[in-house]
Amino acid sequence: MRYLSLSLVVVVLVATIGLGWVFDFVYQQYSDPKQSPSEDKIEYAEILTKKMAVALSSSNNANAFITAWQANDGYSLQIDSINSLALPAPLLSDLRLGKSLNIESDSDLNIHYAIPNSSDVLILQIPYTIEDNKKFINRYWVTSLFYLLLIVLFLLWAKPLISRLINLRETAKAFGKGELSQRITVGKVSYISDLESEFNHMAQRIEDLVSDVKLLSTAVSHDLRTPLARIRMGLDTLSEEEEPAQRRVYEKRINAHIDDMVELVETLLAYARLDQSMLAIEKTSIDLFALTEKIIKNKQKERPAEHDKSILLEADASLAHCFAVGDNTYLKMLVNNLLLNAIQHSKTTVLVKICCRPNSLVLVVEDDGDGIPEDIKVDLFKPFVRSKANKNKGHGVGLAICKRIVQWHQGSITVEKSEQLKGAKFIVNLPSVEN
Repeated sequence: MRYLSLSLVVVVLVATIGLGWVFDFVYQQYSDPKQSPSEDKIEYAEILTKKMAVALSSSNNANAFITAWQANDGYSLQIDSINSLALPAPLLSDLRLGKSLNIESDSDLNIHYAIPNSSDVLILQIPYTIEDNKKFINRYWVTSLFYLLLIVLFLLWAKPLISRLINLRETAKAFGKGELSQRITVGKVSYISDLESEFNHMAQRIEDLVSDVKLLSTAVSHDLRTPLARIRMGLDTLSEEEEPAQRRVYEKRINAHIDDMVELVETLLAYARLDQSMLAIEKTSIDLFALTEKIIKNKQKERPAEHDKSILLEADASLAHCFAVGDNTYLKMLVNNLLLNAIQHSKTTVLVKICCRPNSLVLVVEDDGDGIPEDIKVDLFKPFVRSKANKNKGHGVGLAICKRIVQWHQGSITVEKSEQLKGAKFIVNLPSVEN
């Protein structure tokens, strides 16, 4: 919207100042400099009327002078009583004080001047000449052309704006009808590029939420049905069993299935609340290397059974002055989920690399596991998507949470095959700042 405001200011300045200067320059170039301006003619006529009025005040035959004057090139004189003029009192007062009064009509200009020592007024009638009319018409056409070009200039400015707004309206209508894949192509020169980008961001988020709802409903119907069936079968078996030791075994199994259900429900609720909680994220400068190093140390302490798996951390020299811009809690969740995923699928080694790029930090997590199966590669970052060959405990939400966190930080996350370790390789780009 800043571009819209700036372009509007530029158009207004160009239209009013630029066009005005151009027309003024052209008019001065092509107007006749030898012709006296009409203001000067009026001034001369006022002086002439005053002098004649003074002369007539001392003349004994004013009417003869008036009669003889009528033959002079259309300029006519007449004498009227000042009391017979239908004029407001202030104007009559000005006349009596010796001021001239000019009254214009469609065809002429009447200059009034009171005759000294008399109650009469001398009136000089000056008809408009063809030349004056032509000059008036020329000025009229120049003014009309100025406003016409002004309107054209504003229409040229408004045309792309109207076009983009119509495109936005049509896309919004299609999106409202359920075509959730509709997006606006943000033009390089667009007054509302910020609005279009925000619309695309909103549309993408809505599409993701709708997709998540579908996946959540599928997960609930599938993942909850299995432990419920096991619990039902366990309860039926338990009611038929009379041996105390065997009953305790069945009770433990039922409790384990209940724990799985509780864990699944908590996972569903946590993922459903993720979007709402991330609306209030507070972005600060985060030392991603120190954060990752701390998480790795905690992982090694929490999982003593996996000490045989080595977690390596590498960073380039420029990282000392490069910090990620984000929320500490969610960046910690991001790194933790990526490490947990890599540890579960690795055989012996997990490698973490952090490097600094212009305006971004790159976090790379790779392992020496079997890599990403082709059957889930496209839907890898969707919730509750798990490979059939994956025997690790979980519900397939960790990478979906990573995707959502990266999106909220205006970053990106991709996956590919690791050239070094031959397993999976996750690459995260986050906004950064130099300190």
